[in-house]
Amino acid sequence: MRRSIIAGPIVIGVLLTALATPAGAVTRTITGTVHGTGSWTFTDCPVPVHNVGDLEVKRPGVRGWHMHLDVCVDITSPTCPFTGTADVATALASFSTSVTGDVDCGSSTNARATLHLTVNGGTREYAGAAGTLDATFLVDFDTPNQTQVFHDGTISGSLTY
Repeated sequence: MRRSIIAGPIVIGVLLTALATPAGAVTRTITGTVHGTGSWTFTDCPVPVHNVGDLEVKRPGVRGWHMHLDVCVDITSPTCPFTGTADVATALASFSTSVTGDVDCGSSTNARATLHLTVNGGTREYAGAAGTLDATFLVDFDTPNQTQVFHDGTISGSLTY
C-alpha cells in the first residue's frame, strides 16, 4: 500500500511530462550571439517603462532567429528588473517565451542586461516546444531619443522540440 502511495504521484508526473512533449521531440543545446535595437516609452505598463526591442540571434551552422522583445521595466529599483514576453521566429516557424531579467540602468553605455526565457510552445517544428534560454548582452541607451542598441550578447540553454 505504501509503495502505491509514493509511486502514484511519480507516475502521474512522468505521464504529464510525456504528454506535454511532442512525440519524437529531441532536446537540443542552443548557443549563439545576440544584437539588435529597441525603444521605450513611459506608458503601457504597471511599472514606469515599456520597452520593445528587435534582436537577431545568430546560431553556428543553423538558421538564425529573430526575437521581438516586449517587457515592462521597473526603473525605481537599482537593478531595473523586467518581465514580459519574447516571440522568436525563423522563416518557417516560431515560438513564444515568457521573460524575466534585469538591466543595469545606472549606466548609459555598456549596461549589462540578463534575460531568462521560458519557452511556452510554438508553431510548426516548434509546436509543443519547451525549455529555457539565458541571454546576456550590453545595452547603450540614447535617452533623448528613447532608443537603445543591444550588442556583444550571447544566448544559451536547451530547447526540446
